[in-house]
Amino acid sequence: MKTYYATPLWKVILVLVPNITIALIMTALAYFASFFIIVYAVFGMLWFVMAIYVANKTRIVIDEKGIEYYVPLNFAYRVGWGNINEVGYYWFREGLRVDKTSIEIIYDSRRTYATLMDFGQFSFIPLSIFAKDWKKADLGQHIKQYAPHLFPQEEQKA
Repeated sequence: MKTYYATPLWKVILVLVPNITIALIMTALAYFASFFIIVYAVFGMLWFVMAIYVANKTRIVIDEKGIEYYVPLNFAYRVGWGNINEVGYYWFREGLRVDKTSIEIIYDSRRTYATLMDFGQFSFIPLSIFAKDWKKADLGQHIKQYAPHLFPQEEQKA
């Protein structure tokens, strides 16, 4: 069993993107209701701390049975190697397209099936946030060991 955490670059992205969004929303709210500025500031600080925690604890765990994807305070699920359809892209990230019906939910704090990065029948596990050029990195070699069907180009070269 091997655990991979987000790369430093992706940790920064995972912290900044939601915080910039929240800051823009809170700035607009503070403009119209300036007497709540302290409440907005405290909320913003708590949101920032939570984003740092999530960025540092987001991980995947790989073993011979499958892959587990954890996003703290949101969701975690497990998928067996045979239920991973292909490697694909979603929002500029490369990762695994997974058949949603085969997902074993470990926990889902939002209590909705839509948390599984929903786009129709498939869910997505981003791998490019865990290793730069993940196919050539240790992460890719580890996945290839258990799921060679995800690397058809390498099979044809051999």
